[in-house]
Amino acid sequence: MAEPQAGRALTPGDPDADRHWLAAAIDLSRRCPPSQTAFSVGAILVGAAGEVIATGFSREVDARDHAEEVALRRAAECRTAAGGGRDAAPGPAADLGRATRTC
Repeated sequence: MAEPQAGRALTPGDPDADRHWLAAAIDLSRRCPPSQTAFSVGAILVGAAGEVIATGFSREVDARDHAEEVALRRAAECRTAAGGGRDAAPGPAADLGRATRTC
């Protein structure tokens, strides 16, 4: 994955950060199950401070899933860190006010 310059923040809008997140989304797309009829896409939802809110890739859960749908669904669920398994209680929704996505 492309590395940003030392000491630079990974906040959306910064060209080095944008290149970093795009490279990360491309890496994520390589996890997609193969398809003869669809593109492989990775999506990363990045908060205003540069934190990863959620990720997803095409066909991750269902053959019809788009990467963006998977990432947005995860952000909406926003499971609590403690015991974050399938049965974990949902936490507060992620703040998407100034978030951006990279696909």
